[in-house]
Amino acid sequence: MIGVAKLVVCFSLTGNTRLVAKAIAKEMGADFTELVPVRQYPLRGAWLYLKGGKEAVFKSEPELERGLVDYDDYDVVVVGTPVWAGTMAPPIRTFLKSAAVQGKQVHIFCTYGGGPGTSLQDMRSVSLGSVGQELGVRMGAKFVTESVNQAKVFAAQLG
Repeated sequence: MIGVAKLVVCFSLTGNTRLVAKAIAKEMGADFTELVPVRQYPLRGAWLYLKGGKEAVFKSEPELERGLVDYDDYDVVVVGTPVWAGTMAPPIRTFLKSAAVQGKQVHIFCTYGGGPGTSLQDMRSVSLGSVGQELGVRMGAKFVTESVNQAKVFAAQLG
């Protein structure tokens, strides 16, 4: 895929999804950016699970901060989300339903502790881009090396 501009985009509150996204970007030689909601989520505790879980279940689409990336410059976009309440994190829903991915080749991945739930299917169903490959990555202290290796294999498949 010489001459194809590639970007890896993620939302990551705890750093797990960011770790995988950066490994994919490095392996692909792609640019990297992280989505930031205008109204931040609590970093830990019960409020995180209440607010984040509720928004995920009710399919909220939070407003995102305008980043420095011009998405029109990219042909391929790899999008990563943590699994929240069995689905994608709300900022990823907002992004996948935006013009940023419209008409682009999109590949998706999720990171999870308990299981991927319906996150990948949900991402595929809302994306305005054409979704190709997908990957679910189990996270946790004892899975870090394995998770990064999975990310590298996935990236190599994408080019």
